[in-house]
Amino acid sequence: MSPRTKKMLLGLLGAAVLLGVAEVIGRLGLAGRAWPAPIEAFATVLQTELSRSLLLRALGATLVSAGTGLVLGSLVGIAVGFLGFLIPALRAGLDQTASILNTVPLIALAPLLIALVGPQGMATLTASLGAGFAMFVATASGLVSTPPALADLFSVAGASRPQRILRLSLPSAVPSLLNGLTLAASGAVLGAVLGEWFGAPVGLGVLMISSMQNFQVELLFVVALTAALVSLAAFYSMVALQAVIGKRFV
Repeated sequence: MSPRTKKMLLGLLGAAVLLGVAEVIGRLGLAGRAWPAPIEAFATVLQTELSRSLLLRALGATLVSAGTGLVLGSLVGIAVGFLGFLIPALRAGLDQTASILNTVPLIALAPLLIALVGPQGMATLTASLGAGFAMFVATASGLVSTPPALADLFSVAGASRPQRILRLSLPSAVPSLLNGLTLAASGAVLGAVLGEWFGAPVGLGVLMISSMQNFQVELLFVVALTAALVSLAAFYSMVALQAVIGKRFV
């Protein structure tokens, strides 16, 4: 068993243990009515046609927003990271700008973002922000991770800068890009759910707020767990992709 597979299995085991603990707490009523048993809550929600249709509709909307945000954020993050690599004078400024944007709380940026794209576009935009920073960092660090010995070899061979970028820097950055993609995928899901809190018409975030306001504890619990499971699935999907593609570049 490879170390990557072992790490993945341990992560899944940890998630299963946490779910089991949550189930025990709910079954025994240790946290009161505010903590239902996850399996029982899922069964109750899925057995009700209205709740099931609401959940599936919300899940579909969140997946679309997260997927769109992942693609857009990844493209922008890679482009900005590559720009900093091509023009070293811009690198420090781009790094600082990205760090500042990433540390500003979303609630502080929300009014500006809503004015920019409207409530309907918030989920996609916040998903893009969640994915974009991870891909920017992965690109910026990956492009400068070229082994010095190979860089010297290309210089001695008289390779031009475009040749060094195409044949050395970009292949060397692939493992870092794949690592960034695993974080970007889960970040896009989280960003989409958070963005839906700011006026989106449909989505897991919207359903989460609605069930909370109406004290539908079981539905709230199911929506929150669904969002967590989708984020986990996105992460491990990218880990599997990394295991398949990354072998050629390690």
